[in-house]
Amino acid sequence: MYHARWDECIATLQQHLAMPQARWADKRSALYDLGALVCYELGLMHKACEFAKEATERSPEDSRLSHNYSLIRARLP
Repeated sequence: MYHARWDECIATLQQHLAMPQARWADKRSALYDLGALVCYELGLMHKACEFAKEATERSPEDSRLSHNYSLIRARLP
C-alpha cells in the first residue's frame, strides 16, 4: 500500500478476508477499512463505499470509520 501497488493490495485483502481464522471484529474491520482506502485511491468509489460501510458496521463506535464512510458516500455520483 505504501508504494501505491493498489492491485496487489486488493489481492492481499481478498486473501485475508477469505481466511477462516480472520474472524475477529477488529481485524476484519481494519481489513475493510484498508480495502476502502485502496478502492478510493483507484477511483472505485462504489466499491470503496461498500468496504467503508462494512468497516463501519463492524466497528460502529469508531468515529473515524464513520467519518470516512460519510466522505466516500459524498463522492458517489
